[in-house]
Amino acid sequence: MSSRAAPADPAPDIEGFLFILMLMSGYVCALALSRLAEPLVGSWPRYSLPGLLLLLVSACWVKRRSCDVILIHAPGRSKTFFGILGLMIGILLWSPAYGSPPTAHGTGIPLFGALSVILLSPISEELFFRGVCMNYFLRSSIPPMLTVLITTVLFLLLHLPKDPGTAMSLCACSLLFCAVALLSRSILWATAFHIGWNCLAMTLPEPSQERRWLMVGAACSALVLIGLYAYWSTGQERPSTA
Repeated sequence: MSSRAAPADPAPDIEGFLFILMLMSGYVCALALSRLAEPLVGSWPRYSLPGLLLLLVSACWVKRRSCDVILIHAPGRSKTFFGILGLMIGILLWSPAYGSPPTAHGTGIPLFGALSVILLSPISEELFFRGVCMNYFLRSSIPPMLTVLITTVLFLLLHLPKDPGTAMSLCACSLLFCAVALLSRSILWATAFHIGWNCLAMTLPEPSQERRWLMVGAACSALVLIGLYAYWSTGQERPSTA
């Protein structure tokens, strides 16, 4: 009984702090290098390499310290099914047909970059911010509210907003995703919300209907996969609780 209340070894805490600091620094360096190389190789490294770095390194960290992760769980099956279904319906309604009038040139982002923003960015960022950072702070006995604030500050620092309006939008997004992760005890729901949010941000100003439907299709496909994974992993976890 007493072993359950024993404090965690401080060494992993220091290791986790250094990991978060180094990965954020590596992300910024990768973003800067890809922008410097853009005149030579095009814009694809800017939309892919930093996100891939964040995704792969965070995934390796989570797998290595799976016993310490408390937010990598699946929410209930019925909640997942109806929630993902409602999110998909919302995206389908607002993006191609009923959204705000498109701008003349859209977002100015190439299709590959838009798909990366819709798919790669949410998955990699949620795995890092909610799957790594929030876990580290929560396991370091930091109160949930302070954990949300610190994670939001890190989220803002990584995105480097150019104006106060963008900063406020990013802050609202992070607070929402943190709240969803804490309430559901899972980063799956936060990832689903993040994909939906980015999909709307990319499709609403898009003048091309073909590109709109392609983005929406990619987002909905990702939501289906998240829902299937949540459904399957919930089924895998249930027998052990008997």
